[in-house]
Amino acid sequence: MFYQITREDKGYDSGRKPLAHRFSEDLPLIKNSYNFFNFTILDSKNNAVETDVELIGIAQGKYTVAGQPLPHDICLEIDGDLELEINSTKLDLFFKKNDILPTKRSRIYPLHKSIIKNSADKILINVLEGPQYAMPQANQCIGYIEIDGNMVSRDILRGTEIEITLEMSESRDLKVIVDILMSEQQFSTVFNLSQRHLPVTKLQDEVNTLNQKLEKEIEEAVDREDYETADELTLLKRKVNDLVINANNLISDDVTDKKFQFEDNKRKIAQEIDNATKDKKLSILKSRYFEEKNWCKEIVDENGNDSDHKNFEEIVGREQIFLNAITPLKIIEAIEALLDLGTSILWRTPAFLEARFNRLIEKPQLFNDQEQAKSLMEAGNLAIGNRNFDRLKEINWGLINLLPKNAQRSAQTGNGKIGF
Repeated sequence: MFYQITREDKGYDSGRKPLAHRFSEDLPLIKNSYNFFNFTILDSKNNAVETDVELIGIAQGKYTVAGQPLPHDICLEIDGDLELEINSTKLDLFFKKNDILPTKRSRIYPLHKSIIKNSADKILINVLEGPQYAMPQANQCIGYIEIDGNMVSRDILRGTEIEITLEMSESRDLKVIVDILMSEQQFSTVFNLSQRHLPVTKLQDEVNTLNQKLEKEIEEAVDREDYETADELTLLKRKVNDLVINANNLISDDVTDKKFQFEDNKRKIAQEIDNATKDKKLSILKSRYFEEKNWCKEIVDENGNDSDHKNFEEIVGREQIFLNAITPLKIIEAIEALLDLGTSILWRTPAFLEARFNRLIEKPQLFNDQEQAKSLMEAGNLAIGNRNFDRLKEINWGLINLLPKNAQRSAQTGNGKIGF
């Protein structure tokens, strides 16, 4: 076995060295910044061996020069990926572990239900600290906001876009800003990560969700005759049943640590469920990877150039590493790389550009500016008639930019399984 240490900026590479039980290495640091190093273990054939070693971070100089690194991922809980059917909700990564503070990011999301003025309907904003690939119930809540019908100035219709901004200071205070574009309202709260912010009602909902998910996982494990996993999950079901009973006994205004001890126990059990079902999640992602690989290969073979072929081979050449990974992140990254590669090739292909134009104009009511959309559609028909595909590409992008922001990403992709 061997090891290799590289600095993330590619400015240092130790080269391949024999792996021992103990060794030391002098690492050159960039002045007045936070330096990150990758530690890789290699086998005798120079193949990378999957480990759980994280990035190694070393500060040179004062923290005030480059800021402190985040110890964990910071994610927003959003509706789940129906295609993968892994969770009813999933985590959208805002800030990655080792990102340098202070940091700020905004994203726009569509509402999946209407919020009627003066009703009990709610928009729930739940910010969590912990791994992006974990189930939400297994991570620590660090910021939670409820916006109900009594707080909005008008009915907020399903599909309305809301902008969520997370801002984290160097001292790790978290500011959450929610902009409801339809009503031109803004809600914001600052959370201190040393405090707990999860209401009892939300905690009870999480326990009920965890219970329902576990029952589904047990049923699916039995259906696929994975009795070892089913037995492991059945043992955990007893713990979850106790959680359900104890959750109903929680008091909203309890000033003791009982609620926080309960939350810690809930997260521990959720992590156990996560670990017990990780093989299923990895299996689903691996199946998705091979689907995208075949889709992308067909596009590369038909329309790709030498650079596209090289990029494809580089992605699939890492299969041995990420398909044997113990976490799904590397597989997800490979899926996204294949989607990006295939889509970029299609956007150079006349047949795709024409088909994309026809797809875009199927629902003209979606465009934000009807007059501009009409002008672009007329220009698109003219470009197709003149076989001017460079112009058609510009027109397609113009039409996509007139779509609601939540529909723009899926309209850009060439993967037929994604609609808008």
